[in-house]
Amino acid sequence: MRALARWITWWAALAALWLVLVDNTKLPELLAGVVAAALGATAVRAVEERHPVRLSPHPAWAAGGLRALARVPLDCWVLAVALARRRRGSFRAIRFRGGGDDPESVARRALAEALDSLGPNSYVIGIGDEVMLVHQLDPPDDPASADPAGLR
Repeated sequence: MRALARWITWWAALAALWLVLVDNTKLPELLAGVVAAALGATAVRAVEERHPVRLSPHPAWAAGGLRALARVPLDCWVLAVALARRRRGSFRAIRFRGGGDDPESVARRALAEALDSLGPNSYVIGIGDEVMLVHQLDPPDDPASADPAGLR
């Protein structure tokens, strides 16, 4: 019963995301959303069954999330200017304490990848034991700019 509840929760979240992204309530779009959400929920549950992940985030990390969100408008401007100048971007490796497989380290890496990729100027390629690889279209001089959430 618990597995069914988790599947329904994932289905509801993915169906809501579909509605937000599609912004259309016509029947064909709703049916496509129902099917897409069902496929997504099934895939998530299959992965969770094979590779259970336990996360243990710290409430203090919420401040990093707010910093990353606050930076999005600035990143949009940086992106617009960089595109107008036809910048190619570059990769940047910054120090990042990857940690182990404990729930806290896994949560910190997942949050860092999500939040540091939130703005359009930066995208986290991956996190290793000691390094986070980030692509920035217009890299500032400060390497810490690649980690606005401050989780490194």
